[in-house]
Amino acid sequence: MSHRLSQGFPAEPGPEIFRLLFQRSGEGITLLDSQGRLLAMNQGIREIFAADLASLAVAIPGDGSPYVNEPVARLARLHGLVNDQERFTRDWRVTRGDGAVVWVREAARPIRDDDGNLLFFALFHRDVTRAKLIEDQFLHHASFDSLTGLPNRAGLLERLWEFLRRSRGDANADFSLALLDLDRFGAVNHSLGHISGDQLLAEVASRLHELEPPNVLTARLGGDEFALLADSDDSDASANALAELVREAMSRPFVLDDVDIFLTASAGIVASCKSYSRPEHILRDADSAMLSAKRAGKDTFRLFDPEMFSRASRTLALRNDLKKSLGVGDIFVAYQPIVHPKTGHPHGFEALVRWNHPERGMVSPAEFIPLAEETALIQSLGLYVLKTALADLGRMRARGFPDLTMSVNLSGRQVARPDCADSLLEVIGASGQPASSLHLEITESVLIENAGQAARVMEALAARGASFSLDDFGTGHSSLSYLRAFPFKTLKIDRSFVADVATDPRGEALFRAILQLAEALSLSVVAEGVETTAQRDIIVSLGCPAAQGWLYARAMPLALALDWLDGARGPDGPQ
Repeated sequence: MSHRLSQGFPAEPGPEIFRLLFQRSGEGITLLDSQGRLLAMNQGIREIFAADLASLAVAIPGDGSPYVNEPVARLARLHGLVNDQERFTRDWRVTRGDGAVVWVREAARPIRDDDGNLLFFALFHRDVTRAKLIEDQFLHHASFDSLTGLPNRAGLLERLWEFLRRSRGDANADFSLALLDLDRFGAVNHSLGHISGDQLLAEVASRLHELEPPNVLTARLGGDEFALLADSDDSDASANALAELVREAMSRPFVLDDVDIFLTASAGIVASCKSYSRPEHILRDADSAMLSAKRAGKDTFRLFDPEMFSRASRTLALRNDLKKSLGVGDIFVAYQPIVHPKTGHPHGFEALVRWNHPERGMVSPAEFIPLAEETALIQSLGLYVLKTALADLGRMRARGFPDLTMSVNLSGRQVARPDCADSLLEVIGASGQPASSLHLEITESVLIENAGQAARVMEALAARGASFSLDDFGTGHSSLSYLRAFPFKTLKIDRSFVADVATDPRGEALFRAILQLAEALSLSVVAEGVETTAQRDIIVSLGCPAAQGWLYARAMPLALALDWLDGARGPDGPQ
């Protein structure tokens, strides 16, 4: 095979072959002597730079001009090659002889003899304009949001790096960042669809971009989250300007398909960023401030302070501990009796989840329930409480109270899940307890956030015999309309109405009015938070049929609840 391949070629290629290879190479080639003086150029140089070889050979150096030799800088690089025994490569923009601007990639290497002596330098040139355009497109997609055209998270981080580098070199330079999240935007997607939701996000981006002053950059970080980066020497003024920009952007309705849509936003602002070392930390702290604004009731902004970071760190640690505790017994269910207010005879129990943290001791449900609701953990936690409560109900009924009921709370996140009804019915079916023994408690906030889904869940469970209580009645909005629209059987009067029922005539009048309303609607009533005998005497005189509170018993683990039932049963059976 080697003989056939070599046919037609001399044993040693002659100068003519090398000349043809040099001239007809697909690349432009320039040869320079050890002092950087031109030795030769091939035809490829003319094709790349659209200039004849004679003019190229004498072109004056300068970035952006036709092909240039840049004698001093080029010679320094070439001699560096001699010292380092390396190649160098660079891409540079060139204005060709015909006026077109192209990108040229130049690679250089020293050529030596067998003894290592420098003979000349070879420079290879290639037109990489198309590759550069494709690269620029990739870079654009990597740094800009495709929906809004605004810089994305990566683009914002890149700009934050630039600001940090500049602020390190300028004692007076500073900048601020605002992170804003649209309030309840998920409801827009659910009601209008994701296509309309995307159109609305584009409108928000356009509004922010339209209003932004020259020193502010707007970015979209994903979903319904945007960022505003302000370049200012006065961080306080910058923070106020960002807050005002958010307020102005959200003050007018957005028009979608001739429908006015009102949006609000919660914003977290880091008022001075020059002390940071990494841009991710700026975003982290702005996010902490934004979450603080959300917790404050939304439609507001909060300035970051270090305590927010400490609180966020504690929250993260607590969230991780909560996930671990669910499987090891630190999470348990306690039971508070629901009784006849005069006799104390038990009607049932309310199941209340408790957490005995291995280091912190008992953690308030007001602290850990919201953490569970922020994650998918609320589903596991809710089903655990339901399963445990129904199993324990069987033990309670075996004490001689066959008609006891069990009340279990449903969170908004549970109700929002498409499989909510199926998962609850599966647990009920496996428990051996009749569905009629279960009272599911829902607050008005659950109905406000997802009324349609809540109605579907309630109808499915009610059809199987479960009943529903409206929890914390009177503290939310549109309570009366909920009583008409949803299949509630019981009102749980919030403790705020019970607290002053014995001391304020108006409190007593309100309590009486609620009882009359419930009677007219054929609803049962439970008074929550009964703590004094005076409160008990008033609600008994008004005819309240059921109550719960510390006056009767606190929430207890199962063993103590069974002992309490034994005491309520008496020596001759149930009282």
